[in-house]
Amino acid sequence: MTGVDGFGSPFSAGAVSYLYCIGKYEISREIISKANLAGELGIGFLSAGSGGTTSNKPATLTWVSAAKFVNYLNTSRGYLPAYKFDSAGNFQLWSSSDIGYQQGNPFRNSFAKYWLPSADEWFKSAYGTPTGTWFNFATGSDSGPDPIIQGTGTNTAVYAGVASGPADVSNAGGLSPWGTMAQLGNVIEWLETAMDLTNDLPTESRLTAGGTWTTGSNNVGSRARDIFNLGQGPDVKNISASWAPTIRISMNPAPTHYVLVINQEIAKGNVTTSPQGLMHSNGTIVSLNAFSAIGYIFDSWSGDFTGSNSATSINMNSNKTITANYIPDNSDNDGDGLSNYQEAIIFNTNPNRPESNSPVSGLYLASQFQSNRESGRNEILASPNSYGLFYSNQMLDLKLGGMVIGKTNNQLVLTYQINQSTNLTNWTVYREESMVLSNAPADKMFLRLNPKQ
Repeated sequence: MTGVDGFGSPFSAGAVSYLYCIGKYEISREIISKANLAGELGIGFLSAGSGGTTSNKPATLTWVSAAKFVNYLNTSRGYLPAYKFDSAGNFQLWSSSDIGYQQGNPFRNSFAKYWLPSADEWFKSAYGTPTGTWFNFATGSDSGPDPIIQGTGTNTAVYAGVASGPADVSNAGGLSPWGTMAQLGNVIEWLETAMDLTNDLPTESRLTAGGTWTTGSNNVGSRARDIFNLGQGPDVKNISASWAPTIRISMNPAPTHYVLVINQEIAKGNVTTSPQGLMHSNGTIVSLNAFSAIGYIFDSWSGDFTGSNSATSINMNSNKTITANYIPDNSDNDGDGLSNYQEAIIFNTNPNRPESNSPVSGLYLASQFQSNRESGRNEILASPNSYGLFYSNQMLDLKLGGMVIGKTNNQLVLTYQINQSTNLTNWTVYREESMVLSNAPADKMFLRLNPKQ
């Protein structure tokens, strides 16, 4: 529905300048029960007498419960919630610092797909027509409809006390020109709009519309101001059975905004987007640039977009989750025999400068040890990386090979093995040596083996 319309007398309503949809039926108890189960919402029904207890009867709720159900419709489908609640479950206004804030309506988030109808949205769908004309009753007629217990006949409605309760949501009277049912009679409906028509206080009373199965014809026409006939606080529960409200849902048929989520490992690289932000207007072209950290190179995009160019662009015509993938940089910028990944990530050296600590001039297989002569216990401490490698400027305490200090006949013996490798993965024995540590102190000693300068 679009266009700007309204009766103007006795009050102006129905002026809606944007495209929206509204539910054909009132929301049933079955729908709320399924949402409760799936989302663990804990929403309870108001007086059973108002909506009946079978699954297809209208669900009667507080306004707060209705808003939480609407939020579930949004968040379960990847959209932002329509309404804001604090950690205690209290309804709050959206603020200017929130994504989707609307200055003219801080009740509703502009990025939501589903919401409760405003007074104008509800009025337009009940009394307006696709051709721009208006009727006095929500059945496409200026004459009061025929009261029925249930049914779908033209110009009929469940009202005027003929029925002892509401009909099922899909069997509750004739349709409006827009194709909606039960906007006249059956069960009165909550609106998003505050009683004073200004949505600026979180606890103010909300409007209801449409009347109930007990309402007479004088109170259900467009000029009877019935759209304003029941002001209730957002969480009020003490409502009589015949006046407990239900809801129908408004929605944006073509969301104007979508969410872009970029997954990445910050230690490996970073992605910039232009324009920046989580939310983007439908059809926005967003540029993506992946920058790899030292030791890695960008490999590919995966998820809702695939490709291997680090600089690319995407069309935000749907919600998208994209992953930036990086792999080790196996090139050797400085030609010292170690890859950029090994230098930057494993050995913490500069991959763009040949190191004095290269494999042929001081890269050692090493770890730390200390020995307690009295107990003969050897304590071997882990080396700082999986290769067991130190550069000479890191070698404060080290051992060569495995357990190097042993106790034989009350003498400490230093035994070491030198291994060699061409690829830092496969190692062979180059030389083994043992020597008795004579003239050692009689109590305790700590040994440190340093490279000869």
